[in-house]
Amino acid sequence: MSVSVDPRARLHWIRNVRRGLLARTSIIRRLEQQEWTTVQDLAYDVNLTAATILYHLHHMHSESIVEREAQGRRWGMGARHQASLADYLKPEKPRRKGESGSSKKTNTNPPKLSTRSRNRKRIRR
Repeated sequence: MSVSVDPRARLHWIRNVRRGLLARTSIIRRLEQQEWTTVQDLAYDVNLTAATILYHLHHMHSESIVEREAQGRRWGMGARHQASLADYLKPEKPRRKGESGSSKKTNTNPPKLSTRSRNRKRIRR
């Protein structure tokens, strides 16, 4: 039996093992049902230990998936700041000739190579 994994359960800074993905998915689904809940309630509902729940909550908190209540011991879903697809795909206004987007000068000189990379180029030629 295959269980679907919530995309928010995949984290950037830890290894995404199947067991952890399933645990985080069940935590996310539970937090979506109830706005704010404690670790003990989550542990009871998800059937994991409180330490395991806290481990995953802290990692998800570091990536702004969940939030901790300012006062108290409750956790809830975080506000994910995502742009809508329509805003992302909106075409930019065409620029007029000679107009640049920024007032900074662009560096037209190529970056200087270190002596080691210059020597490598000589050897390869």
